[in-house]
Amino acid sequence: MKINNLLYKTIGFLDYNNSEIKVIREEWSKYILDNESIKFLNQSYFSEYLNIMFKNDSVERLYNEIDYDINLVNIDTIVHLSKIELFIFNESKKNTQLVLFSLTFSISDKTIDNISNISNALNKYNTELIYQEKTYLLKEFISEKLLNKNKFYENNSPAEQYSGSRFKNYIIIDLDHKEDERENLLYEIGTCSKIGTIEKNDLYAPALPYKNKV
Repeated sequence: MKINNLLYKTIGFLDYNNSEIKVIREEWSKYILDNESIKFLNQSYFSEYLNIMFKNDSVERLYNEIDYDINLVNIDTIVHLSKIELFIFNESKKNTQLVLFSLTFSISDKTIDNISNISNALNKYNTELIYQEKTYLLKEFISEKLLNKNKFYENNSPAEQYSGSRFKNYIIIDLDHKEDERENLLYEIGTCSKIGTIEKNDLYAPALPYKNKV
């Protein structure tokens, strides 16, 4: 299958207290949407979502441009991490604020199998990676290098309970494919399963009623 375009983001949740957010505001850049991005959002999402996330003061959006190459150990694959974004949900009456973080990755070998393997790895907190000859768990790397050492994975917050000790992957793939392959691809990419899981019909394959429901 030919991959024409790929957008890949890994998403997680954490809480920051107000003093931490004050420091972050001083160090990070404020995200301002350009006209092209606004047009894309208006064409792609419901107005209710846009009103919450982009069109009022309830969510503050900050970002940092970065340049990290990390090696995912179990699949021996290097991915490039180019940006981290924070969506801070401003709740003025609370001492802590819910924050959604989004990591933007790029993949040099854009095959459907490689994307699937990477998605399966980046979905897990405890995936091992190597950065600058040092080994980390993915959750530890994100905490130490990207989130001011906030150990989000140790908090028993509602956001952490929702995440279920896994990251969420946001993936858009523009690819040439056969129509009869579409349902299996949507399930396998959407659930971070490896390509071919359904055809193998092994222990990791979903039951047909569950697949159809998803």
